[in-house]
Amino acid sequence: MAPYAEEGCKLFVYGVNEGTSNSELQGEFEKFGTVTDTYNTGKGFAFVTFDNKESASEAIERLNGQEVLGQILKVNVARPKEGGGGGGRGGGGYGGGGGGYGGGREKRPIPDEPPYTAFVGNLPNNIVQGDVDAIFKDLRVRSVRLVRDRETDKFKGFCYVEFEEREGLSDALQFDGALVEDRPMRVDVAEGKRNDRGGR
Repeated sequence: MAPYAEEGCKLFVYGVNEGTSNSELQGEFEKFGTVTDTYNTGKGFAFVTFDNKESASEAIERLNGQEVLGQILKVNVARPKEGGGGGGRGGGGYGGGGGGYGGGREKRPIPDEPPYTAFVGNLPNNIVQGDVDAIFKDLRVRSVRLVRDRETDKFKGFCYVEFEEREGLSDALQFDGALVEDRPMRVDVAEGKRNDRGGR
């Protein structure tokens, strides 16, 4: 009934075979409710959107950790709410304790004026810009800059994503710890470019 997908309706599905079609994926998830959108990135993860969060929650409970289409899936809410419903499910859910970072490190404050840029790290080396666009596709991305080695042109495993709005950056931080090809992605507010000021 809602004119837009509520938060909690969109799922981040890791472990999807790159050859799985969107219709196959939709068929598996439609057992739990009406699926409005499926997108297999072909990089081992996909997005599935339900028309209500109750169906999405049931799909998480039934499919997370289960073998579907020959693959063990990990299913999480793609945009968990800050505080409020479903918050408990997210925190400790990723990778048992959050690995080396997280605990002691304070997140940088979100700026009140543009640019609203996120640092996105610990990405697989075969990620391309389209994959980053797909991960954040509902958050009004303004630009994506993959960081490459100057000499070899190889992707260095991190990028900067600029959002049109402060809210987009805020929501992007919810993806911190989401698994991309079995690696917990790191998302933080990018450091300000102090040295750019007054240069030219």
